[in-house]
Amino acid sequence: RLGYKITPFYLHDRVGYTNKRLAQVLISRGIRGLIFSPLNISEAATTPALPWEQFASVGFGQSLPELKFPRFDWNYRRAVRQLLRRLQDSGYRRIGLIVSHEYDRSINHPIEAEAHLHFHHTAKKDRVQPLIDDAIKQDETAREVIPRWAKRYQPEAFICSMPNYARIRRLGLLPPNTAYACWSLDYEHMIKDSIAWRNNSSGQEGGYADWEQFLGDYPEISGMVPDDDALAEQLVSQLISRLYHRQFGLPEVTSLTLIEQKWHDGETAPPKAAK
Repeated sequence: RLGYKITPFYLHDRVGYTNKRLAQVLISRGIRGLIFSPLNISEAATTPALPWEQFASVGFGQSLPELKFPRFDWNYRRAVRQLLRRLQDSGYRRIGLIVSHEYDRSINHPIEAEAHLHFHHTAKKDRVQPLIDDAIKQDETAREVIPRWAKRYQPEAFICSMPNYARIRRLGLLPPNTAYACWSLDYEHMIKDSIAWRNNSSGQEGGYADWEQFLGDYPEISGMVPDDDALAEQLVSQLISRLYHRQFGLPEVTSLTLIEQKWHDGETAPPKAAK
């Protein structure tokens, strides 16, 4: 609406580019405003050393913490808290959480922090030790650690990322009738799992909720729904403001704005039947 155009630059496709060369490309194209999207651990290992005084910058996510530009991200801690509360309100008491160290570290540990807080504020008989282990990311090691964890703590429900949930269900690593809650729903996994759910021949039943889902493609999931348009609008508005006021360079003090998400009451986290 304001006449600006977004040009994507993929850092992993710029192998061999020096910081000087990358800056020259951006400036030659008249690009003075930068929006940084989340980077994985390997991509974020090397912080770009651009001539920041030439650019106004904002970021989505918490990658590259050395760069103190204004940032926007989802409020993961509140999302986990609401998922836990919703599962508790549905009658589930022994709720576990599965996450990899790498993933949680990439978003500054909000999931692990909320998991431990929940653990210590839960009655001892209902406590499930969070499974925080990079071994869950590979089939071979996941086959070992996840069933062992489930056998020891016997969760009635658990929360994990969508890719890990897809792996858990594909490999049959948890008992039937376990309720599920997921985050970071990936589009590709969402479509594949939608098909798998509808064509499940194992007879397993359970529920899972996802706080980063797209209702148009996966309407049956219960969970926290992110408003991508709202986050994008915040990013763009902040960037345009910095361009308009010629706020180039990196500020001495950074800011982090957390965007809330909304609960969608789908079909996959039904109330637990009373015994």
